[in-house]
Amino acid sequence: MQVGARCICGTPLPPSGQSPIASFSEVRAGCSALRKILVPDSIWEEFQGWCEHLNEGPVDQSVLLLAHQSGRLGQVTSPIHRYLLQSETVRADARGQYTEDLQETWLGEPEPLERHRKWKMFHGRVAELQFAEWLEEQSYTITGLEALRKGPDIEAVSPSGLNCTFEVKFIGSENADLEMQVKSLKGEPSGDFVSPYAAINYLTLRVYEAARQFQTASANKTVVLIIDEMAWTRFELQLKERWVDWTHAKFVAADGGWDQFVALKLKEHPRLLDDLAETIRVVDSISILRQSAEFDFCRKYDIRTGEGGP
Repeated sequence: MQVGARCICGTPLPPSGQSPIASFSEVRAGCSALRKILVPDSIWEEFQGWCEHLNEGPVDQSVLLLAHQSGRLGQVTSPIHRYLLQSETVRADARGQYTEDLQETWLGEPEPLERHRKWKMFHGRVAELQFAEWLEEQSYTITGLEALRKGPDIEAVSPSGLNCTFEVKFIGSENADLEMQVKSLKGEPSGDFVSPYAAINYLTLRVYEAARQFQTASANKTVVLIIDEMAWTRFELQLKERWVDWTHAKFVAADGGWDQFVALKLKEHPRLLDDLAETIRVVDSISILRQSAEFDFCRKYDIRTGEGGP
């Protein structure tokens, strides 16, 4: 992540005795990725208030402020510098909705579950660009980004010269996890459990949703699942034991409210149950990565859909 290293955001600051937000403010003043995209002037005053007051819950702390405090801010800002800025200003071809999604405004959502949903959306955008940068570190050449044009999330040429397209899905902790944490913080019973069958069904659904976006792509097609470290245990056993035959993918019988959840999804995708396996077979491969709290990627599985598993 060399680009961020040339900016103040890529250089961990020595302890100054300042409050975290005051120290962060100094870095923001010298970092165009923070000042122009992630925390622009239009939200800066509110952002400071959010950081001062929304710090009690398990996911109520600013991603950027925590990264700054841990010396990892450059891991977040580097792909912003690399792909969305030019001469310290936002690129003319940067898509407005995409850059808006990258503003850390989720902190201002008053309802906990909706705040959590928007946190995942924000984190997903960041992870997508981090993955593009990670591909370059693996000697891929990036040729297209959704951040700059309509189309697949990422287009790239592999080290061997293969044209590749990637659809990236970020998997964070789910609302059920947050509900249990909220209950616990309130001193209420929180003994619910997360069904491993519902969890693997959810993962299969995310692959399906990504595969649908490949219908017109002609290059090699890879679905990328980036699973947050906090969520990894939800899927670890099922992936290790190859619960899904990705060539003939189907949902398994599950509890934990899965039937109600899939009923809602059928309103969005009426042919979901009929087209699940066929749609996933459009994909050439599924790449599953675990992302640590320090934003590092660890590739756990590369699955060829014709082989039935990792």
